[in-house]
Amino acid sequence: MQITGIALTDSIATKMIDVIMQSNVSPHYKFTVSCAILPDITSSLPQTEIKVQSWVIPEGVVLADPMFLNPGPIDLLLGADLYYDLLSQGVIRLGKDLTTLINTQLGWIMGGSYAQSPAIYNGVQSCSNLNVSLLTQTKSSLETLVSRFWSIEEIASGNYLSEEDQIAENIFESTARVLDNGAFQVDPPLKSPKGNLKLGDSFAIAIAI
Repeated sequence: MQITGIALTDSIATKMIDVIMQSNVSPHYKFTVSCAILPDITSSLPQTEIKVQSWVIPEGVVLADPMFLNPGPIDLLLGADLYYDLLSQGVIRLGKDLTTLINTQLGWIMGGSYAQSPAIYNGVQSCSNLNVSLLTQTKSSLETLVSRFWSIEEIASGNYLSEEDQIAENIFESTARVLDNGAFQVDPPLKSPKGNLKLGDSFAIAIAI
């Protein structure tokens, strides 16, 4: 499977696996997803640690990833075909320049933009926003299959005659001619280890009969 991402970067997945997912907050909720196996999905996210000391997360909110504030590897990427099925009722906005809590079958997830606290370097104050996004799409399987079909069925243009086939072709090209009556004449490509086929002394026996 060919997977195309941002800036048309391509990755090839040669193995697939079916994974059964079960929610930690809703044990009855299960679903199966077919995953392409890749060495890495993306870099560790978030790229820097998120400071949440001033955040006020309402009581009763169970996060899908309680360690979301620390950079870590991404183990699984779910597509949009599953994302909207996972959504539940509930959206909580934590405030200006803070992320938004979204309720899902897997627990509450974080989304949006986060403005990091200003930092001072050499007397200059700077402030940056932390945004995370990832886009992938799979190349049309039909297009890939058709392309592979024509690659397999393409007739080779090279000459792959065996030694005997080449000798037979040379005999045909050198001896073939059209007779006066319109018939074709060509020497037969006789197979003989010495080049000339010897019939033995059967001629005298043949005329005697």
